[in-house]
Amino acid sequence: MMQGRSRALLIIVILILFITSTPFLFIQKGDIVLWITHHYTPFQDWLFSRVTLVGDGLAVPIMIIILCFVKFKHAITMSLIGIAHALIINIFKRGLFHHAPRPKNVLPNELLHFIPGVDVHGIMSFPSGHTTTAFAIAFFVFLITDKKVIGYISLFAALMVAYSRMYLLQHFYMDVFFGAYLGSLIAYGSYILQDRIKLPGWAEYRIFIRIAGSKSQTEADEPQTANS
Repeated sequence: MMQGRSRALLIIVILILFITSTPFLFIQKGDIVLWITHHYTPFQDWLFSRVTLVGDGLAVPIMIIILCFVKFKHAITMSLIGIAHALIINIFKRGLFHHAPRPKNVLPNELLHFIPGVDVHGIMSFPSGHTTTAFAIAFFVFLITDKKVIGYISLFAALMVAYSRMYLLQHFYMDVFFGAYLGSLIAYGSYILQDRIKLPGWAEYRIFIRIAGSKSQTEADEPQTANS
């Protein structure tokens, strides 16, 4: 069931990939960012300068801690996702595409809306690390949760992060597009790897907090199937 669910989600992502790649055929680089920045509002300034933090570097460690209260094996997989993400993003941003310019170094600055207090970078644009982080977390949450609404909310939050990176003039559409699918593939690969590797018995445990008391303890759940 786990394999079937993950394959179905991957097929959906591939279909969306084809749809969202359409702008590359008809729109010049920077046009989407220009359209977004021309439709700024004070509320969006406030909203997206905060939404973007969901893809910050601290997001993965926070998720690892949260997942320890769900199941240790999920926290282990999230750790693997974090390691893979860090390695791949550094190869791209600090190696292959170190000098890739960001919007402010390509587009006329007089046409751009800069938000006071937001530090807009000039290079290492490809891919968007925040978007990669957000989609890696969202995709993994979608795969492991039994509550679809949580999965959809996670994916929507990731989309908001991707949009925020363009709104804040940190990335082009290509950067967030590639980051979204890179993050999804990292999560998918880690998820499949977790399913194929035999983890120790304690990986099925979680941290349990007694509501009636003040003590925290590690408690085993009832044996569960692989798709839990």
